[in-house]
Amino acid sequence: MHDAIVSRVEEMLNLQARLAPLRHTPSSVRDGLLREVDRVDQQIDQIVFDLYGLTEEGQRLVSERA
Repeated sequence: MHDAIVSRVEEMLNLQARLAPLRHTPSSVRDGLLREVDRVDQQIDQIVFDLYGLTEEGQRLVSERA
């Protein structure tokens, strides 16, 4: 599980670095990167939920407070 988290965080850092110069520029590239950031963020959340053994109800509560 450690390696999965590290891999996703590295991917997120890479995406953020690519996104930074495009953040305030409307473009399909920027929009695609934002979708990738959301996807990786959800993957990281799911790994952490699994790590802590959160039920669907617990996951919902955590997600609502984020």
